[in-house]
Amino acid sequence: MKIKTLVAVLLLSGGVTSTFAQTENCNSNSSISHEAVRAGNFKDAYAPCMAVLKDCPTLRYYTFTDAQKILVGFLSQIKDRNSADYKKYFDELMEVFDLRIKYTPDFMHLKGTPSVGDVLGNKAINYIAYAPNIDVNQAYAWLKESLETEKGGSKGPILHYFLDMSLNKLKADPNHKEQFIQDYLTDSEYADAAIAAEDDAKKKAALQQVKDNLVAMFINSGTADCESLQGIYGPKI
Repeated sequence: MKIKTLVAVLLLSGGVTSTFAQTENCNSNSSISHEAVRAGNFKDAYAPCMAVLKDCPTLRYYTFTDAQKILVGFLSQIKDRNSADYKKYFDELMEVFDLRIKYTPDFMHLKGTPSVGDVLGNKAINYIAYAPNIDVNQAYAWLKESLETEKGGSKGPILHYFLDMSLNKLKADPNHKEQFIQDYLTDSEYADAAIAAEDDAKKKAALQQVKDNLVAMFINSGTADCESLQGIYGPKI
């Protein structure tokens, strides 16, 4: 009797109808936006995709990647990074990453879903690529957190850009030297672990190139003096 009464109340109040309508709208918007993205029609994909993220962010994981493609597509077409439109789409891109990080745990049962740490690293890389004005300290902090989370499971771009941002910090502040050397050692360790764990020949070669680039950055940084090298490699000899 109580259940029947509850259903009757919901029907009278429009609760069931509203929920059903919202679900239908979400499915419709998801289908429209996804097909538009696949066709490269970002203009028509934008509104329905943003609606899905707002009303039902856990509906489908590809909504987040679709939104990133849309916003990156818009940003790539705007030459003035200081324009209002550019800043609007950039802020939305960062918000999409924040939502993706928030809801990633809800999708971890799906095979191939990137971890929260990997998504954070991806956010940092997109930040570096599209920020109107890059805050090196912010990018470094995100990459550092991603690296510390993923360790030897870190992707090549995250391994590369972490040391690159650390090098930028060193150029701005000589007092960062000791931390830069430590960053290089940590990054190299994780790169070696990633190379050792990779079975695919092409991916292993790509990771080895990343490792070679890390070594080159360290050598060209000016921190690879005799004292530093002795401290790093002396105990190993």
